[in-house]
Amino acid sequence: MNNKYSSALISGAKWAIIATWYNRVLGLVSTFILARLLTPEDFGIVAISSFFIYLFLAFTSVGTNRIVILEEEVSDESLNSIWSLNLVLRVVCALLLFISAPLIASYTNETRAELVIQVVAIIPFLMAFRNIGLEVYEKQLNFKTITVVSIAAKTIGTICSIVIAVIWQNYWSMIVAVILSNFIEVVIGYRVCSYRPRWSTSLWRKQWHFSKWLYLTTISGYLRSRVDVMILSNQLSSRTFGIYNFAQELAWLPFTDVVAPLNRGFFAVISQLRNNPDEFKKSIYQQLAVLLFVVMPCAFGVSVISEPFVKVVLGQQWLEAIPVMSNLAGLMVVMTVYMPLTVILTVKNKMHILFVADVIIVILISIMLYLSFGSSIDVISFNRLLIGMFFLLFMIGLYTVVAELNSIHLLSLVLLPLGCSWFMYEAVSWLIGFVDNDHYKLVLAIVSGFVLYAVLAIVSVSLLKSRVYEFQIIVQQLKKQASLRLGLQRSVA
Repeated sequence: MNNKYSSALISGAKWAIIATWYNRVLGLVSTFILARLLTPEDFGIVAISSFFIYLFLAFTSVGTNRIVILEEEVSDESLNSIWSLNLVLRVVCALLLFISAPLIASYTNETRAELVIQVVAIIPFLMAFRNIGLEVYEKQLNFKTITVVSIAAKTIGTICSIVIAVIWQNYWSMIVAVILSNFIEVVIGYRVCSYRPRWSTSLWRKQWHFSKWLYLTTISGYLRSRVDVMILSNQLSSRTFGIYNFAQELAWLPFTDVVAPLNRGFFAVISQLRNNPDEFKKSIYQQLAVLLFVVMPCAFGVSVISEPFVKVVLGQQWLEAIPVMSNLAGLMVVMTVYMPLTVILTVKNKMHILFVADVIIVILISIMLYLSFGSSIDVISFNRLLIGMFFLLFMIGLYTVVAELNSIHLLSLVLLPLGCSWFMYEAVSWLIGFVDNDHYKLVLAIVSGFVLYAVLAIVSVSLLKSRVYEFQIIVQQLKKQASLRLGLQRSVA
């Protein structure tokens, strides 16, 4: 891949990692404080409101950032039209969410959710005014400015969340923090970006024609990943639902904080290579190699540390989260493979394929959940994992058919990190079996897992990098990521 685009991917990942690691440090601190101050019921109420907020937002998402990135020349008229379309859709979303609050509370059997939904309905309204000029920064591969906006909003929201939680000690602390973060992000967006959008409807028809399948796959993709939350919110008590949802969020932390940032900028880069088939394929191989190399140990690692982590960090009231966290960690691999595929299908204008696949998986998950009624949440989470693995195999097939990747080459990119991660999992499980203290067990699991995987990965890549080109890229990118983190640690010290 051209050095310019490789540098762009690394730059995007760098700034995304800075933002996510900074935000996660704040997020982890606030989450663990809140887990001690609040109850699983509180987390359940917030989870219900969060699900329905983002479900309604999914119905208003028309892929504005991808429209901006794919256009050769972005005019003010185009930006104004996109901003206006977003404004209308999200204001309508806010109104519908507010009106639907009583129905949502009735569906979830949680009367307290009605007022919460009515209050958080302001979030889509705030997001409607986000400065569309920020999307141009991503097109220009200027990720630094976007990172600054994200960090500032998260910092203020987190501080307020902790302060309010200490004073009120209920779920409103999390609600207020989310609202404030969105408000700050909108305000700062206009401070750092000089572009001022104006009302325009001139290009709505053209933009909708481009984004109609992206719009549908946004909805179907959100339902595919969260349909279990929608159904279980009706069947489980607030406490059990809160445990399930919180365990899911903990299980996916490495994905949101480590893996997803590595995909930042991939769309902007690959859209520039869509007319060069060889470079296009090469960039996909490289991206998948790096992502799989990172996500595999994360998934196995979360699974093996789930028990000591919950006991040490969260406390006794969260013990039911252990098997859920262990099972759902495997879905990080599914989500990781999904990310580049959506980019490829968007660039190739074949999003309808992914939409059909999402619909099928949503139906399968729904059937599984209804058949699992009365089962414990650990059984439900395990069945959810099995369906996720089925979807993973389907996506690999799409890579070979749609992106025309070589199946043997693709398999080689999967087997190496899978083998190293599996060996790490078995070795760590055996080691911590000799330790009784949960604190020591957690530390031993993290340290030994990191060392074992690092050694296995380095040896394996060293043996294969001369034969598989993508493993050379892995070494280069991981070295740069390590240098970045080391630099950040030194600057903090």
